[in-house]
Amino acid sequence: HEEIKRKRGVLREIEELSTHLEKALIFDNKHTTHSTVTLAQQWDQLNEFTRRMHHSISAQIEAQNRTGVEEDELKEFTLMFKHYDKDRLKTPFRPGCLIRTFNHIIPK
Repeated sequence: HEEIKRKRGVLREIEELSTHLEKALIFDNKHTTHSTVTLAQQWDQLNEFTRRMHHSISAQIEAQNRTGVEEDELKEFTLMFKHYDKDRLKTPFRPGCLIRTFNHIIPK
C-alpha cells in the first residue's frame, strides 16, 4: 500500500505533462491509448484495493494474535471440520474429533 502511495508522484507528473499538451492544443497522443483521467481512475481503484487488503490482513493478524491459534492449527481445524461436516451438520457434530486435533482432552 505504501509503495502505491509513493508512486502517486508519477501520476502527478503525467497529469502535469497532459496539462502542458492541452495548453499547446495537443489533444491526441498517438503514442498511447490511455488518458490522464483513466489513469487517475485506475490508480484510485488500485489504491483503494490495496488499502482494503492491508486492512483485512491486519485484522486477520490481530485476530490470530488474540486467539493464540497458529495458522497451521487453524488450517487443520478447518480440514477436520470439513471432513466431519460433509452433509452440512445434518448429522450430530462431534467436537471431540476437532479437540483431539489440538491435543486437548475433554474431561468426562
